[in-house]
Amino acid sequence: MAALLIALAAGLCVPVAGAGVSSAATARREPSGGRAAATARIRWGRAEPVPGLGALNKGYKASVRALSCWGAGDCAAGGIYTDANGHVQAFVALERKDRWGAAIEVPGTAVLNRGGNAQVINISCARAGACAAVGTYTAKAGTQRWFTAGERGGRWSKAVPVPVPALAAAAISTVWCAPGGLCAAGGSFTDTAGTTQAWVMTQTRGRWHAALEVPGITKLNVPAGGADVDAIACSSAGDCAAGGGYRFATSVPSTYAPGAGTSAFVVTEKAGKWGAAEQVPGIMAINLGWEAGVSVLSCSSAGNCAAAGGYLPQPYGPDPPVYCDPYDPTCPKVFAVSERHGVWEHAQATWLNFLGALTCVPAGDCVLGGQYNTNNTYPSVVADTNGTWGPMLTLSGVSGNNCDCWVATVAALSCSSAGYCAAGGLSGLDSAFVATERRGTWGKGVTPGGIPAQFGGFNVGAQVSAVACPPGIDLCVAGGYYDGPKGGHRAFLVSQSR
Repeated sequence: MAALLIALAAGLCVPVAGAGVSSAATARREPSGGRAAATARIRWGRAEPVPGLGALNKGYKASVRALSCWGAGDCAAGGIYTDANGHVQAFVALERKDRWGAAIEVPGTAVLNRGGNAQVINISCARAGACAAVGTYTAKAGTQRWFTAGERGGRWSKAVPVPVPALAAAAISTVWCAPGGLCAAGGSFTDTAGTTQAWVMTQTRGRWHAALEVPGITKLNVPAGGADVDAIACSSAGDCAAGGGYRFATSVPSTYAPGAGTSAFVVTEKAGKWGAAEQVPGIMAINLGWEAGVSVLSCSSAGNCAAAGGYLPQPYGPDPPVYCDPYDPTCPKVFAVSERHGVWEHAQATWLNFLGALTCVPAGDCVLGGQYNTNNTYPSVVADTNGTWGPMLTLSGVSGNNCDCWVATVAALSCSSAGYCAAGGLSGLDSAFVATERRGTWGKGVTPGGIPAQFGGFNVGAQVSAVACPPGIDLCVAGGYYDGPKGGHRAFLVSQSR
């Protein structure tokens, strides 16, 4: 399962110098056709540096990695910067009434981050303004650990390590938090028979409950196999969903483990009780390469969630092909699956080759973003309406990429309501872009003003890594990084206005 995720997230490279954005590019629905949506006129402001981060950042790496908004001009951001010792540290910043305060190091992370590699991965804010941040740090022994930190009234609490479960060889793979002490986590451990199994645990009112083996996972996971929770989310206390991958026995040779393959599972918690893990319905009808797993998950309400991950239509051998023509059955693909009223429906194949982001709105509709890969790569989205995913829409105004790697992609998504969303990511020029869906119509992708296009004839490195739209308010914020003229990443924020 990890190998497949690596294949789907193949490394980035600088595209061919001098490649330009084609303003004549049009939105395309692939491959099932359909009329392209008309362009919606959207106004994005100028990209601005994260206030106060310049005083903290003394090295190469700096970027906004997470955003959340609860009102127009009321948001929180988090990410990374490099201190004077060359250590990567985690920062947070708050916006109140359209004014960003100075970024600060997440309180307490300097003591935790003895290995010198910390980051904020996710931020969630309630309508009242209270926020929760989740991130990782490196312990002195070099192992990755997770932390959470809360915010209320403009003050961030001290970062608290997420406890590693008291299970043999336990590892945390994913953590999700909402404001107010509701969190969930999952990962893997080794049971008494020596088999790697999956676990889940939840936190309510600031107290982590004991981790438990995912119910039913042993019936799916073969002895000496491997299972892991790679995605988890909750809609309310006691109502969560999780997903990941597990090993199953097969007589058909698989790509990475002869005699065994990997499939995807989901499991739902209802009113505080976890049900039995189940294979994603219908996944084996498309997972003929025997490598699949859930990697992202989002819930709009109790029993109504969406999950997505990667699968192989056919085995492709030890190395993935350089180019992934969507008609090539040996290339990794992305699947999506919806849960409606507590029942997981059949997995649906998408035309995406790379999975970047998934988001759902309270109404239940969801949007999946990533990359469509032929000899060029194109940022693309797939929408879910009433449990039906597709067709795929390739964003217009964003150049593809024709280097021998996977680059242009949607990396972040957020929706304020059904039909109003914002996306951001990396274009084929190795630059950042943002695009907005308004009344169900996606507008052209644009590079925010203030991000240089080139330095001395070379493409500038830039990316939008986070997007946030406040619930019910059609004004969004994006953030990421771009390369400065003297080298090094500069973190930026850009807001949308009417």
